[in-house]
Amino acid sequence: MHYGEWEGLPASDIAKTQADLLREFFTGRRQAAPGGETVQQLRERTAAALRDLVDRYQGGRLVVVSHGNAIAALLAELLGMPVDRTWAFAVANTSVTRLTFGRSGRVTLGAVNDTSHLEGLGLP
Repeated sequence: MHYGEWEGLPASDIAKTQADLLREFFTGRRQAAPGGETVQQLRERTAAALRDLVDRYQGGRLVVVSHGNAIAALLAELLGMPVDRTWAFAVANTSVTRLTFGRSGRVTLGAVNDTSHLEGLGLP
């Protein structure tokens, strides 16, 4: 996601001077960070990119690697969730989310935030 003026800044720094804007952004009441991409733009961009890959490699298996916010936005868009529910998904680092695309374009969510591959590694 393009965060505009907030790009690269920790949320704690942004909150010191723009706490209300930050809260409004992550609760869906604000369209975009100053100079940045809207949540809806992120949803549409990620969904279009994935659908393009699915169309290009029809019938095959794909592995797509991305950031947690992009994955949450993609899921919300593909599943037709309202924009204010975009951040409803927890997406841990290295987690696996599995989607199946039917010939009709129907999307089935098979797994989200699966971290079972990390079991036994002694990670916190």
